[in-house]
Amino acid sequence: MMRSIALLSLLSSSLLTAGCDLYFPGDDDDDCDYGGAADREPGFEEYLRNPESGQCEWFGGGYPPCDGTCGPCLDSAENDALEAPLPTWAVCSLYCEALDEMTCWATSGCRAAYVDEGGSNSFWECWGTDQTGPIQGGGCDALDAYACSLHDDCVAVHSLVLCDGGAEADQAVPEPCGGLGWFEYCADEPVGCYGDAECGEGQRCNAGEVCLPPPGCEDSGNGLIDCDSACYGYCVPDEVPDPGTCYGEVLCDILTPPCPTGTTPGIRDGCYTGYCIPLSECEDPPVACSAITDENTCVDRADCAPFYEGIDCVCDEFGTCECADWLFVSCR
Repeated sequence: MMRSIALLSLLSSSLLTAGCDLYFPGDDDDDCDYGGAADREPGFEEYLRNPESGQCEWFGGGYPPCDGTCGPCLDSAENDALEAPLPTWAVCSLYCEALDEMTCWATSGCRAAYVDEGGSNSFWECWGTDQTGPIQGGGCDALDAYACSLHDDCVAVHSLVLCDGGAEADQAVPEPCGGLGWFEYCADEPVGCYGDAECGEGQRCNAGEVCLPPPGCEDSGNGLIDCDSACYGYCVPDEVPDPGTCYGEVLCDILTPPCPTGTTPGIRDGCYTGYCIPLSECEDPPVACSAITDENTCVDRADCAPFYEGIDCVCDEFGTCECADWLFVSCR
């Protein structure tokens, strides 16, 4: 792309120096359709997702090949350089990117992307398939990044970017920056199911938990599937995952996961596990709330609440007070 930009600059300079005119739509040729591009604005551009990096890249386009109708054409070599075809990569900002993990699995034309966190894969985002897809079947394990992007029944696993290339000397674990790295491998999408009988050994069907609409439910229209009562899910490992513990030091520099009231984020090996543990299932806390004298420690404990005393407060007749500052006084 940089070579194309440099070439365009060089051509513009040489043409102007030679006293030639450059023709652009809207100058004097309002009735010209430019080879059928009447509906395509100048500076046509698209953001396409690179299957290797997973990043959206900008591609600027121009007009269809010049036929001389609307002005002088560049010579063939110059014209070809400026009109190189765009990749067929997936278009960014499609509806797929707003989908959650399991809805992504169930949606045609969408594929799930994951980050390899060293033994476990974390869902990153839902992407569209390459514009020449989607295709299904044939297995995913041996596919490269581009071939994987054609399939909506394959998932792409990318590396995880770490801060400063890894762990600092005083850190127990590497500090993840949340960045998406390069493509590592392609894998089969989880198998869809209505019940446990459709899953393999050591797996169960989570249809009762997620209750997704069955494939083709919205488009069937033949009465064979009752979309109001049939729940669809995916085969997941039968073992119960380790959610971690409720209390412990957090070393990873990431935001605290939002958890519902009455739960607290699980912690394992100095990082959050991504699970929310009910307070009723927490292990005994290391100290009682009333023994905590530090405000931040109190705030970080989901089972504790900080109490404050107002400073320089002014209260109205309704009991509403405005204070210049608040002083932490206790944890309960």
